[in-house]
Amino acid sequence: MSSGLYLALMVGVIGILTAFFVRALFWKRCTTCGVRNSLDARECKKCNNTFPED
Repeated sequence: MSSGLYLALMVGVIGILTAFFVRALFWKRCTTCGVRNSLDARECKKCNNTFPED
């Protein structure tokens, strides 16, 4: 395998993994229903569960 192809493959894999896992940094998940909410949300947009204060 050429080094250019290997580099492109690795960059693609890293990009996919980053896109999948980094989104957790911008959302908080409701412990009751599992819906993602914005970090500044005080309650869940689906089930109205109240989030604890940080």
